[in-house]
Amino acid sequence: MLVLLKRLVYMKKQQKLPSESIILDKLGHNIKIPVRYSSRAKRISIRVNHNGAELILPHKHYNAGYRFLLSKESWVRQKLQNAIKHEPIDDKTIPIFGEIYSLQHIEANYCNVLIKQNLVEVYSNIPHDKSILIKFLRDKLLLEVTKLVDFFSAKHGLSFSKIRIMNNKNKWGSCSSKGVLSFNWRLVFAPKEILEYLVVHEMCHIIEMNHSIRFWNLVDTLYPNYKLAKLWLKGNGMRLHRYLL
Repeated sequence: MLVLLKRLVYMKKQQKLPSESIILDKLGHNIKIPVRYSSRAKRISIRVNHNGAELILPHKHYNAGYRFLLSKESWVRQKLQNAIKHEPIDDKTIPIFGEIYSLQHIEANYCNVLIKQNLVEVYSNIPHDKSILIKFLRDKLLLEVTKLVDFFSAKHGLSFSKIRIMNNKNKWGSCSSKGVLSFNWRLVFAPKEILEYLVVHEMCHIIEMNHSIRFWNLVDTLYPNYKLAKLWLKGNGMRLHRYLL
């Protein structure tokens, strides 16, 4: 009986595995990495695809796996960006400020676009009319950009004259000598923190019309995480141009 009790206690201890996920948060936004224990695994490994990343561990290797994952955070983030960049575009869904929405066309004798939870409804008498949705997204981006520009203008005393939403394949934004701020409408597909960086970037040109050390120091003062945003755009920028072609 005593031997049997010891075995039961041992089995319960074996079943109580450590955390089912680990958060990476040192080099940017939080990334939740699931932990999967495998009796077949002979070594600690990290698997990455466009659906995310996971840490695969042999049993009893949690602490070593935890340290290994933390040491590979930069690698994991880069691999995730590359995986997302090459992920096939699903024309039945669309990201708006980083959140994924399903698209639904509803035949109607009028034109309108509504967002309901995780669904974007496009009302039109022309099937798959993208122009209505694009106008809606441009207006939505203009509203969000205006909020950000007004905020940074009031906080840092940066005066501007006008905000424009443009369609440019080579630029995400610009600032003219007259203080006209322009932003690519496809930024509506990017996470909000990326849009925030672009707004700061262009508003800093109001003071420094160049990309000198003084300019980047100013950007760093207003948006300390700008390097991560630049890295995200480098890895994902081309993907933003693939939506609604």
